[in-house]
Amino acid sequence: MTNRLNERGADARWGPVMPQGMEKIRRMGRLRRVTGRAGTRLRMAFLFFAAGTSLLAAEEHVSPWDWSATLRSGAGYKDNVLLSQFFKESSVFTFAEAEAFLFRIPLDGWEFTGVFTGEDRRYWQSPSVDKEQLILVGAEVKKAFADRWKAGFAGQYFYNDQVFDASVAEGLPVRIPAKLQRFSGGPLLEYDLHNDRRLELRFALIRQNFELPIDSSWELGPRLTFAQKYGAAHSEFTATVQWRRRSYDRRAAPGTDTKTLAYNDPEFELGIKHYWDDERHWKSRGRAGIEFNEDNGDGFFNYRRWKISHELDFTQGGFEGILETKFLHYEYTHQFAPDGHARRRTELLFGGRIRKEVVEHVSLFLQGEHEWVLATDFEERYHATTIWGGIEWEIK
Repeated sequence: MTNRLNERGADARWGPVMPQGMEKIRRMGRLRRVTGRAGTRLRMAFLFFAAGTSLLAAEEHVSPWDWSATLRSGAGYKDNVLLSQFFKESSVFTFAEAEAFLFRIPLDGWEFTGVFTGEDRRYWQSPSVDKEQLILVGAEVKKAFADRWKAGFAGQYFYNDQVFDASVAEGLPVRIPAKLQRFSGGPLLEYDLHNDRRLELRFALIRQNFELPIDSSWELGPRLTFAQKYGAAHSEFTATVQWRRRSYDRRAAPGTDTKTLAYNDPEFELGIKHYWDDERHWKSRGRAGIEFNEDNGDGFFNYRRWKISHELDFTQGGFEGILETKFLHYEYTHQFAPDGHARRRTELLFGGRIRKEVVEHVSLFLQGEHEWVLATDFEERYHATTIWGGIEWEIK
């Protein structure tokens, strides 16, 4: 459980039930895979629905609602709990996780997706950090209308208590244990363009409450996505543009004492989700994009961020294997390292996971990730490796 905080806070994709606007939290994509498993179950339900409503008519007791839940527990080891270059603390840890999904098939045009996930991690050998915790609750409701339109609303609550890397947000190397509560929500609109094309427009309003010394903030902005499905397995290409305005409660804008700090943050991204076989055993997901961050002061926090990520999944029967890589590169225009060179920061993430079902609904899994931060400022650099595994029980 590793968090990276920068100008926007923590990391996850905008999606049905994900914490919106959280592009800087990195948890080996676990949160995205949470909604991915829910999406798989929802697609199976849609296939059943597409086969014809006559099946439901014959079975009047069949409900459009369905749910699933999973429990996990195990142990692991992290070699750099504090994410520090100089003050490393390693520790064995134990963890417990729970996930639950609730969704509704749109028999009458109404559809619903909800998710809960929680994790508690206990470190047994770290003098500075005894625990890290995460809770995510999200829901999305949509209603189809006028043949090709859908409108809806998504809302989320996110709680996180762990070590954050706030170096990007603060403008100097900062890693600190902190607690975050995030409330977000907003409307959405989808339009079916035919030929497996669609447009999706979302708007999010986000309140992010941090414990001091990290400042709290408001964030808002729209996101427009064009999606094109292709191939027999319904692979998908996406192009996304979004803009965010982030305003802090107390931090002063650089170069002035008369206004609080705010960011304007446009971002452009291309993505692809490709199935390599008709049975969908092999899947790859890639994303590439660029983000421009501009402050409302003298430009001290201005930067360009390049992003490339790729994930390869294999699933067959009771076996699952995942490999993931991620690359982020920051180029600052008004910050300089102690040696006089312009500030640069590169983040690399390598991860993998394997899971094997041993008896019905019960699996064993092993997961690992390595984070590596390179920067012109030596104090900003660090690397951390985490390995964990245990048992997984799929209740339904």
